[in-house]
Formats: sequence, C-alpha cells, structure tokens
Amino acid sequence: MSQKNQILKYFSRSHATHLHARGEFGTMALIQQLDCQVGDDILELGCGTGATLMTMAALYPKSNFFGVDQSALMLEKTNGRLKFCGLAKRVFLKQTDAGCALPFEDNSFDRIYVESMLAIQQGEALPRILAEIKRILKPQGTICFNETIWAPEISLEELKSINAICLSQFGIIQANEVYPYLKDWQQLLQQLDFEIEASLAVDGITISSPPKIPFLTAFRSKLFTAIGKLKGRLASGSKVEWKQYEATMNEIHSEGAKILEGTIFKAKNIK
Repeated sequence: MSQKNQILKYFSRSHATHLHARGEFGTMALIQQLDCQVGDDILELGCGTGATLMTMAALYPKSNFFGVDQSALMLEKTNGRLKFCGLAKRVFLKQTDAGCALPFEDNSFDRIYVESMLAIQQGEALPRILAEIKRILKPQGTICFNETIWAPEISLEELKSINAICLSQFGIIQANEVYPYLKDWQQLLQQLDFEIEASLAVDGITISSPPKIPFLTAFRSKLFTAIGKLKGRLASGSKVEWKQYEATMNEIHSEGAKILEGTIFKAKNIK
C-alpha cells in the first residue's frame, strides 16, 4: 500500500477537518464568498470527512447540498458526521472515480466549492477537473475554492524538488507545478471562460460577522471529530504514519520559509 493511501486513511480514521489555509476560519471566509441563496443547488467537490458540508447544511436549511469524494472511507465518515449531527437527509453523497466525468448532468449546480483538492492535482488534471466543474455549473453559476499554491518566491526548480519528495513519500504532490503561481491560476480560469470575481490571500482576509452555526449541531460535529482523533491515535500504526508525515513536512517547510500561500478564488461561469 502506498504512503499516500496510508496518510489519507489516517485523515479519514481521525475524522480530520479543515486541512487547508487558516483551517476553520478559511472555511468561513470561503462560505462568505460563496454567498449561498435560498433554493440553490450546491456541490462540494472532495468533501473529505464532511465538516464543511455539515456547516453548510446547518447554515442554509433552504438550499440543497451534494458532496462527492473519490474515497469510499471519506464518504463513510461524511455520512457518519451528518447522521451524528441530524443532517444526513439534507445532503446527497456520491463517490467519483479518478479521471472520470463527474456524475452529474450539465448545468446542475448554482454553486460549487472546493477546499484543498484542486492544487494537488498533477499536471493537466487540473484544467480537466475545472472543465468538468464548468460543465456541471449553471450559466452564471459560481465556483469558490480555497487552495494552497506556490508562493512567487519559490523557483520552478525548488517546487519541483519539493513535489518529488512528497510524491515519493506520500504519493501526492504539494501543489501543481504546471500551473504553479497565482497568475497561472488566473490565466487558466480565464481560458476556461470563467470570470474571476476575487482572488484573495487567505492570510489577509477578515470576517466582520462570521455566520453562526446552531450550537448543538456545532457541538456534535466537534464531538464527532474528537472521537475520530481518539480512535486514530489508538489505531495500530497511526502514530508511525503521522510522525513520518509530520517529519517530512517539517523538513520541507523549514521554519520561517514561505513556500506556499493560501488563496480563495471566486469565479463565475460565463459560458
């Protein structure tokens, strides 16, 4: 079994949440940009263990939510979280296959959001996925995503070296090297006929009045995460998996060095 599968299973078993720039705050900033409306059909691409889907379903009871992921284990955890929070009937889940079309008809969604999934796609897989997103978005539909991309200070040689280490150790890259920098992402979105409405550094974002999740629902979700963390720590081999991952990432992300920057993009489908 590859290191990639092991670390993803660790994240699944431990009910890991908000694995993106600025964590839960980053999710709230994304939600603010997404600007959901009553009756919207909304998709999360790569829903992980379901923390954001839970938040969205709790905040917007009059919208319709869908989640997809390639991992059956991640979807199992998402479904478990939603049930634990009493929201399972509000969200429809589907499993996707790598490299295949998304399992939805053209023009299906008003809004699509993604957290830390697009940037780790290798090479031309990134524009292929964005083209699929465009296909299933309604005309004038909105895509928002929070992705960690390469900082402009990092040279192509450096980022390729870092990617090679990550690919060797975990079977997954740190961030796309064909479209490495902010300008490359902006150009790619424009080439695909998206109108960019915002591209914001997550570190510079402030939220004046963050949305309030119902207390009991938020508590249940945090409890679900805590239970997963405990099980993850007790599972055979989990400590070894995490320590290996942490040691490698600490070596790559040397103290004080900025190699990546979290960015929230918002774009409209102008097909």
